[in-house]
Amino acid sequence: MALWSALFFVALVVFAALATAFEARSAQIALDDRLLAEAVVTADGIERGSAKIDTDVPRASLAGSTLVLYRNSVPIQIIGERPAARALRQAATIAPDLPVTIVEDDSYRVVTHRIAESSPLRVAAFASEDPVSAEISRMPRTFFIAGLPLVAIAIVAGFFLARRSLSPIDRLTRTAAEVARTRRFSARFDVTTNDELGRLGETFNAMLANLQERYEHERAFIGDVSHELRQPLTAIAADADLSLREIDGQDHRDALSRIVVQARRLRSLID
Repeated sequence: MALWSALFFVALVVFAALATAFEARSAQIALDDRLLAEAVVTADGIERGSAKIDTDVPRASLAGSTLVLYRNSVPIQIIGERPAARALRQAATIAPDLPVTIVEDDSYRVVTHRIAESSPLRVAAFASEDPVSAEISRMPRTFFIAGLPLVAIAIVAGFFLARRSLSPIDRLTRTAAEVARTRRFSARFDVTTNDELGRLGETFNAMLANLQERYEHERAFIGDVSHELRQPLTAIAADADLSLREIDGQDHRDALSRIVVQARRLRSLID
């Protein structure tokens, strides 16, 4: 049961780690796709002559997102919360349409998109990675809170499963203990299944049958030997008793008395 519980716990931890990694990857891809879509839509809405972001163009709604219009790596328009200066400079040098993480005071995910191949203008979409990181950090706690009842259920289920699975072993142990205590080899193990435990019970029953047969043969042999030995001993004792009553000599009486004593002693030992 302990092994089952430990394996279940390890499997749950592995599942939680894989699920967290998958969710983190999915959230990162979703954020990158939305940033790229926002940068592309914003770039398509910029009028070439004005070099200004059209705020009326609908864009993807991103929490904490910022749009920056660059001309030759210099930010000329910022819509939203202004990123750190170093983050602005780093974003101007990244390759277009390639999501990059910039770590300053805050962690930013940035995607840039050119207005045109020959244009000096490009749009960068910034978004804070803090909401994604916070969501990912909550997942292990969620799995832990949800996993504890599952582990408890697994332990209880494993306990009852182990008891039910091993109850034939318990019955086999009690039967063997009874045979050892009473030497009643006619006892048998109740076989109700055809699995490994059932085959063990059949083997145990075959062993008891063999022991019972040998025990009965030994008892019969000992009974026959005892009967055969009792007959001459009985005759010896009877003759000695009869001689004691008919012989007057003291020496003969002493000898016959010793015969009687030894014969009775031998008969007691045989019994």
